Amino acid sequence: MQLGQFQIDWISAGRFRLDGGAMFGVVPKVLWSKKIDCDERNRIPMGLNCILVTTPQGRVLLDTGIGNKLTAKQNDIFAHEGPAIAESLAARGLTPADIDHVVLSHCDFDHLGGASTRLDDGRIVPTFPNATVHIHRTEWEDLTHPNLRSKSTYFGENWEAIEQAGRVKLIERDGEILPGISAYHTGGHTRGHIVIQVQSGDEGAVYMGDLMPTHHHLNPLWVMAYDNFPMTSIEQRGMWFHKLAERDWWLLFYHDVDLGAGRYSAEGELRASVPPSPQPAAV
Repeated sequence: MQLGQFQIDWISAGRFRLDGGAMFGVVPKVLWSKKIDCDERNRIPMGLNCILVTTPQGRVLLDTGIGNKLTAKQNDIFAHEGPAIAESLAARGLTPADIDHVVLSHCDFDHLGGASTRLDDGRIVPTFPNATVHIHRTEWEDLTHPNLRSKSTYFGENWEAIEQAGRVKLIERDGEILPGISAYHTGGHTRGHIVIQVQSGDEGAVYMGDLMPTHHHLNPLWVMAYDNFPMTSIEQRGMWFHKLAERDWWLLFYHDVDLGAGRYSAEGELRASVPPSPQPAAV
């Protein structure tokens, strides 16, 4: 997708599955199941469509997928499958070393996990050796000091290698962090969650991370049970959706298996959409 001078592509890190009830919180299954099918374990398919923004100044990746460090038990729970992010980059003539910056909406395992890779000898190394990894300070504090709830998704093996390599740069305030790339602290899903705005000239798009995981979550009240601060999520979603409709900007999706981006009216009706970029392997 062309956005002014920027090119936006969705780089698959495969798919996985999460409990449909948890993904839709208090919304009854009789309602959410009309929008998306679940398997015999009540799990729904989730995309891991990392967003690559190619700018005149460099290549910026928004979120990184799960990576290859899940245990056998975790793989059974989450059913992670499909191409590694390096394979999807190779299909576009790129390698992980070609990524200049990684910006993380937050640090749950399915967004941060792909930032490091377990080698055959057991060592864990940064996946993107030349990239600066941008994380909000609040998110970093919670990631490195997880509580009883967050320790099930903030894994030390996902961040220790990038910290030891000196790749982490903390986001201290709202606003532009790279030319045309801005970060805004929202909280809601996690305490340090951010929304990432991409703007080239008068054209723009917003990546809302897990505040808006799929187009099935457009109703501001359809928040996930995974959200740590649901009322904050509701307030932030309503505010950002209003901005998107007012500016006629694109909304970018990470977990959607059908849509990569959409434009919506103030009434929440889809006016235009873009599918995720073609992937190098079926999942």
